[in-house]
Amino acid sequence: MTIAIELMLKAFIFSKNPILVFKDLPLELRVAFTSPESVGDDFKWRQYDVSLRSFEYKTIEMDELISTYYVFRPDLRQELQPFFKLFTQCRNVSIHASLPSFQKYELERTAYLAMRLFKEILTAKIFGYKVYGISKDVDTIMSSLDAERANKVKQKIERAKKASKSLEHGRAYVSVDGWESYVTECPVCGSDGVLSGDTDVDYGHSEEDISLNFLAVGFQCDDCKLELVDVKEMKLAGISTVYDRNLELEKWMDGQRDYEPF
Repeated sequence: MTIAIELMLKAFIFSKNPILVFKDLPLELRVAFTSPESVGDDFKWRQYDVSLRSFEYKTIEMDELISTYYVFRPDLRQELQPFFKLFTQCRNVSIHASLPSFQKYELERTAYLAMRLFKEILTAKIFGYKVYGISKDVDTIMSSLDAERANKVKQKIERAKKASKSLEHGRAYVSVDGWESYVTECPVCGSDGVLSGDTDVDYGHSEEDISLNFLAVGFQCDDCKLELVDVKEMKLAGISTVYDRNLELEKWMDGQRDYEPF
């Protein structure tokens, strides 16, 4: 499945432009892929055909594939980020270990990611393929996994409620620093919990239309031990996944200027 996910990402990106998938291509191929309509009629492209088919040219690494995919599908970044994070860990083990051992949890989430990408590629019809009957099987399996996920979240909340009853102190407060975490109230015990994710600036349609948001992808409460590992689990538990950080916009912009090369 990890190989299937990698190949699906490459196929999707290749459909946009092959130059995005390969590294260190010769000048002739870079020109041909970038501006095919400008290539002369006498260009001898067939001499490169064998090299491309025989994998002579290396392709970009997995982290670059994922980052490139997000450029084309930024709307899926918040949803798929936790899945890709676990996937990259499992992929490295499955490739380099002789007898990899995974938990059912890891297997299910990798399978879900594979089917999610497969469905997106079919929906986009990037290669002109029709949606075959297998897509119905994918929908059925994904619906089953979503139902199982809802049941798991229900069980997590029930365990957290039991744990919260044994808490002797009142509401616990937490302070975090940085752009990859944010504090919000736990829906079960009312203590501060920590969200994981990314802070992202949206420039809108004009220079004045700028907003700063925290895009959450996970939640953890140290008091009642409630842990939610992706956007869907957070929504099932009633936790928002987007938080306004406009009050910190100036601080964010100052930090970005610190990285300027001049």
